Amino acid sequence: MLFTEGAFAVLLAVLLLLYWWRQGLTQRKLILLAGSYLFYGWWDWRFCGLLLLSSVVDYAAALWLEDHRDHRRRRLALWLSIAVNLAILGSFKYFDFFAESFAELMQALGLPMQPWLIAVLLPPGLSFYTFQSMSYTLDVYDGRVRARRSLLDVLLYVAFFPQLVAGPILRAGEFLPQLDRRMTAADVPLTACALLFLVGLFKKTVVADNIGLAIDPVWAAPEQYDSGSLWLAMLLFRIQLYCDFSGYSEMAIATAGLFGFRLPWNFDAPLLARNMADYWRRWHITLAAWFRDYVYFRLPFRQEGWSVYRNLAITMALVGLWHGAGWSFVVWGLAQGAGLVLLIALRRNGIRLKLPFAAAFAITFTYGTLCISFFRAGSVGRALEAIGGSLALSPAGTATLGWLPWLAFALLATTHVAWRRWRLGERILALPPLWQALLYGAAAAVTAGLMPYGTRPFYYFQF
Repeated sequence: MLFTEGAFAVLLAVLLLLYWWRQGLTQRKLILLAGSYLFYGWWDWRFCGLLLLSSVVDYAAALWLEDHRDHRRRRLALWLSIAVNLAILGSFKYFDFFAESFAELMQALGLPMQPWLIAVLLPPGLSFYTFQSMSYTLDVYDGRVRARRSLLDVLLYVAFFPQLVAGPILRAGEFLPQLDRRMTAADVPLTACALLFLVGLFKKTVVADNIGLAIDPVWAAPEQYDSGSLWLAMLLFRIQLYCDFSGYSEMAIATAGLFGFRLPWNFDAPLLARNMADYWRRWHITLAAWFRDYVYFRLPFRQEGWSVYRNLAITMALVGLWHGAGWSFVVWGLAQGAGLVLLIALRRNGIRLKLPFAAAFAITFTYGTLCISFFRAGSVGRALEAIGGSLALSPAGTATLGWLPWLAFALLATTHVAWRRWRLGERILALPPLWQALLYGAAAAVTAGLMPYGTRPFYYFQF
């Protein structure tokens, strides 16, 4: 079920009526849990079994960690939780990728073999909720949170439908305490939630989906397009990816807000970053924090000297692999890591480039735009074709996207800067209620008129 479908609007309306009608905390939790499993099972009811398995395993592991002090037994419970979650993730997302890669390696060594594939359907949002569920056990192990005795609380923490399939990735310490609050409908910032949902809906359906229709042919055959069109396809894909993903996050935050829950912010104008470190503080904030806390700082190497660079490279390679089962994603992650390593190396050697914002932004944006080819192209070879053609390092084709997409890019970039610089969202919320209602109605009508025919899934559902 997508946020952009009519079925979701019906489900949301029913859940809101039932949720605010009932006063008991347990009743409200049961309503949200039932709605969350219905939301997720809309794709395929069998996916709910994986969601339940991950939740129950981590619930039991956290209770064991809470009730026992023996170090060896606690580590055993922790590793059991991690093993089950990674087994689920690995079986559905990575098994075929590694099997095919191993077969290709054997063939290159002169030992041809046929890979054994399981060819299973990837459940939506699998990477998101397995990471979220694992973080609960890790936080209990580290003493950051207390284990919950209520299975209902843990089930709802993992399955909470607004952010279930594409984040933001929640921490137990952020979400579980909110389950204990008694709220009324008067506590809901309705106008702020409505504005945020409309902004997210516009970014996804009007901006991201229309851009996708325009540039998909370029990525299907980059060798056929001229250098300017390849550059434009990379630039527009960055906007498409940002609007698609941040649009989902904003709709998720707004939807959760209608039930009185606060979710963490996931984006902070990342396309305006000054350097790669600044970019990763602004882009997919909850994932970057997850890898920092649960991977980078837990790697069994010293956090000093060259070990910092090695740990960073490993972490960013895993970030790339988390995004997709393909070597192009690993290369993208390593390229992101290379930018971070260079920045840290310069600073450690006392070199701080005090560039004007325009220069720093241009360097960061250009580097990120070239890297994005590995994220979108689907293979390392096709990504190199796109980069080579855009830089005229390899023969470019003759097909062109024309001037209209360039105009669209300029308008979108200007809007992105203006929205942040002049805080347009805050200005809208300061308007009188009648003006807000008229503006929201007009925005909804414009969105409905400009969205393309048919529904395109959110880009990050595949992760």
